[in-house]
Amino acid sequence: MKKILLCILTAITVCCLFSACEKDDASISQKSFVGTWEGDYNTEWVFTKGGTLTICYKSVNSVYSGTYSYNKNQNTLSTTLTECDGKRVHLSSTYLVQSFSEEQIVLIDINGGHTKTLIKD
Repeated sequence: MKKILLCILTAITVCCLFSACEKDDASISQKSFVGTWEGDYNTEWVFTKGGTLTICYKSVNSVYSGTYSYNKNQNTLSTTLTECDGKRVHLSSTYLVQSFSEEQIVLIDINGGHTKTLIKD
């Protein structure tokens, strides 16, 4: 009986280990964000390979630009916007990446708790 229980426990442990490894292989990296994403409030977020970010607010014709970085250990996306329509600004935000897929990113603003959903364009 002890042998059977040991075999069952070993099988469960092995299954859990393989599940954990599969999730690690599909992890997010900074290059995962690269592309154009449609956001709420009629916005367009453009992430480049070099770490620059442009956010266009279409309804008011304003364009913000700056940089972004992804922290894999904390699963956070940090943005720093330094220009708006040619004028210097300084707006920094940090978002917890709640979910990420090839089609959608769900971000939670760490300071305000607001949720942003970005859809791949």
